Amino acid sequence: MIERREQAVTVPRSAILGRGPGARVLTVNNDVVTEQTIRFLEWPSDRVIVLEGLSGGQLLLSSPRADLIGKNVLPTRDLAALPAGERPRGSDARKAL
Repeated sequence: MIERREQAVTVPRSAILGRGPGARVLTVNNDVVTEQTIRFLEWPSDRVIVLEGLSGGQLLLSSPRADLIGKNVLPTRDLAALPAGERPRGSDARKAL
């Protein structure tokens, strides 16, 4: 353990688009994908601590795609509820959960 922080927000590094002042994540607000600028603590880990831009409990895309910005989505953790042709497979399925 390097440091302990109370109520820190962490996200997977794979969820971040860009680095530095242009770093952002894709969140889901009212079933619409939106872009959110963040500032995070850069350190060698697969998860990073978000310093600004997100609060706990916000939904975000763990594998973001810029082409989804502005699109309506229906977040789910129940992959069995998705139509057969739209189910993620392999590593994409693990990232979705």
